[in-house]
Formats: sequence, structure tokens, C-alpha cells
Amino acid sequence: MTKARAQSEPSSESNPQKAASSPQEQLVEHLARLQQEYRQFQSWLKEAGLQLSRRQAEVNRQLYEAMASLSNPQPSAAYGPASVPNPGPAAGEFSLSIQVLGKFVVRYGDQAVSLGSNKKGRAIFRYLIMLPERRAAKDVLLELFWPDDPPHKAGHKLHIAVSTLRQALNEALHMPEDGESVLFVDDHYALSPDLNIQLDADVFLAHVQVGERLAREGKAAEAMAEYEAARALYGGDFLAEDLYADWTIARRARLEEMYLKDLMATDDAKEGIRAFMEKRKPEWKDR
Repeated sequence: MTKARAQSEPSSESNPQKAASSPQEQLVEHLARLQQEYRQFQSWLKEAGLQLSRRQAEVNRQLYEAMASLSNPQPSAAYGPASVPNPGPAAGEFSLSIQVLGKFVVRYGDQAVSLGSNKKGRAIFRYLIMLPERRAAKDVLLELFWPDDPPHKAGHKLHIAVSTLRQALNEALHMPEDGESVLFVDDHYALSPDLNIQLDADVFLAHVQVGERLAREGKAAEAMAEYEAARALYGGDFLAEDLYADWTIARRARLEEMYLKDLMATDDAKEGIRAFMEKRKPEWKDR
């Protein structure tokens, strides 16, 4: 029994390393803890960077919304369904008419413009045209379009995407050899200032704003013409190709609300204004 117990319960004297860690082992354990803390800190930094990038994209969107609401352009005519004005290029400019309500289409003159074969490159173009200055920081684009890729891999993909987009635009616009449709300056990617971009969503918004102003002034017929022009422009969801992208959600919801609440009620709105002007009780049709 004594011998068996001695074999099953070895004393600490037979393995002195188990009793107390050596200085080397303590150093290894300390380094392992430091490494774990460093990894946790790296993870925290990555998450913080992602949140910052998303916040910057949201600020850019809000700034665009504010500038669009303040500009209040005055459209001169009612445009056809799902179309935008299509002026010829001015000197030194390349005028692009872009449809973002419904199917996404870019036109230069009477020609549809191809944005290249790279899917992310086309998405980057759609993102840039929504920003007030048509430019975005490289880090923002990396976080928006390749959030899960290592930085070096994401950077390579971004370079390929933008290069494909730039080449396609240069060819479609017949830009001179020293011209570039997409620029890289101060760690930012930007569409060339030579691109004169007009969005059907901006024209839609302008028609609604002018219609509201005319309605407040008691000019019923003119207001209804603006509302009808806006309704004709609404060809579908705003940037349906980017339906689940965070940077499209707020503006899509705003445009959709304007369409459903203001323009789909055009018949009743027309009747209400006319009844007010004629000082009679309106006859609602619920449409």
C-alpha cells in the first residue's frame, strides 16, 4: 500500500519545476499576456477606425443633404419620365446626365457610358457622385467597400477598382492624354472637376421645392406642373444597385417619403389647392 501510494502521489521534490515557475517561465507568461493585450488593442483600434469611417460617411451624406436643400435650383421645364436634362459639353467640361432613380444610367450626350467591368469601381463612382465635392478619403473607401480585408489587400483591390473605372471613363469621354476622369490627390480619390454632373434626384428635389413654394404663393397651376414633373422623374428606388449600403439608406428614405406623401397625393393636393383658391369645400378622392 505504501509503495503504491508513493507511485500514485509523486512528491513535489521529484518535480521541483511544478512547485514554482522559473524566471524564464515567468518572462514567457508575461510576454504572452502582453501579446494578448496587444491583439485586443489592435482589435479595438480596427473597430474604432471602422466606426470613425462610417461616421465620416454619414457626415458627408448630411452635408450633401444640407447643400442640396439650400441650393434650391430652379428647373426651367418639366422633363420626361425617368430622364434628366442633357446639355452638350461646354468648353473644358464633360457633361454627364446621371439617372439614380430606378435603373442607374450614365449618359454623355446621347450615349450611355460604361463604367468598366469592376463592380466595386462602379459602386465607388456612385458613392462619389453623392458627395458634395465628389471626393472621398482613401481610408473611407477602404472601410466602406473592403472592411474585412487586410489593409494591403484592400489597398490593392481599391487601386484596381479605381484604375478600371478611370480607364472606362477616359475612353467613354474621349479625354485628352493629359486628362484624368478620376484623380488621386492628398490621399483622396476625386472625380475630375471637368466632369459636369447632373443627377435626376437633384432635379426631382428641385421640382418638389419649387412646387411647394408656388403652392404657398397661391399659384396652384404652376405648383401642380412642378409636382407632375417631379412625379414623372421618379423612376424607382434611389440607387437600387446599392440597396443595402449604409450610405444610401437615409437619402433613399427621404426621396421615397417625398414621393409617397407629397406626389402620390397629387390629385387630392390639386383639389385642396383649388378648393382653397375658390373658397369651397374640397371633394377628396383619396388619390
